[in-house]
Amino acid sequence: MLRSSMSVTRDAFVVGLLCVAFAWPSHLRAAAGDNVLQGLDPLSVPVSVLRTRIELQTTKVVQTLSPDGKDAVHRSLLRFLGWAGGYCQGDAQCLRSQYYNYLSAIPNSVYRVGRWTVYNTGVYALVWADEDLQGMDPDRAFTWDFQLTWPRVDTKANPMQGHVALPESAYRALGARVHKLMADWIQAGWNRSLDVHLEGVNDCYVSANITGSTYSGGAHPYEDFSTFNWNVRARRVLQNNDLFRTDTEWKSEIFALYRQRLQASGTDLSEEALSSDRMNSLFTDGFVITDNGLRFVAHEGATRNDNVPAIDLSWHELTPWLVTGAICSIPTNDQPR
Repeated sequence: MLRSSMSVTRDAFVVGLLCVAFAWPSHLRAAAGDNVLQGLDPLSVPVSVLRTRIELQTTKVVQTLSPDGKDAVHRSLLRFLGWAGGYCQGDAQCLRSQYYNYLSAIPNSVYRVGRWTVYNTGVYALVWADEDLQGMDPDRAFTWDFQLTWPRVDTKANPMQGHVALPESAYRALGARVHKLMADWIQAGWNRSLDVHLEGVNDCYVSANITGSTYSGGAHPYEDFSTFNWNVRARRVLQNNDLFRTDTEWKSEIFALYRQRLQASGTDLSEEALSSDRMNSLFTDGFVITDNGLRFVAHEGATRNDNVPAIDLSWHELTPWLVTGAICSIPTNDQPR
């Protein structure tokens, strides 16, 4: 009887998994030009076809990586295949959903950040619920599962003399931040996914966009968005006075410029987002630092269907509000050796 209840839950949960994957940001989904999903029906394509295409596309995308980078990506793929097998327990539709979602992310799993090449690896966890929990809530999934997309800088492919791609202090701090976000995933829902995407890596700052998704039943997951900014020289989390002059009205004025750019793109913020608390949040967890300036990250608007796009403000535009030394000096020789 318990096994029958599990089987029904698994079939229902596959629909939720598709919703989780397709709701994620564009850098997690394959661009149309990559054609990795061309001709594949997510509801009927044979699992063996998906697995073969995953292996082929993975081999293709890692061609520019160092031997260590290639090895790390292939080991990550093996972890995913092992996790998916344990999670789906032979259910073809479940495997089809997981493989299809994984395949869609491959073309964007190797990318450039400034002068560095970054590649994604995956961390997966699967915890089985005991019978008491299943009995208390028979409609829930019978496992908790966690998926993390974790970026690594392929330093062997970019050995810049005298420059470290990602300082150990920044890497540890980013890991601690992500660990905190994932700490309560069992209490938060049945499924927890986190994507960490590096946006800026240079001698002054390390920045990452962190997108989360928690599923606990129903048609859609709950999504959350945050950022990580690290002051490399000070070896600590970035503070606003590391960038902005305290003798200016930088917060309200930059916010006004940001909103002006949004309106020019045909978008605007909701009334709730115009509150002082939300504006403060924007300058706490809503921007990253790139080589060219600040990027206010894409996020959900007032509703799930209301998407606020990413907006870039250049260092030149921000000059009136910046402290001396805020703009990082980028080496002129930015080509890999």
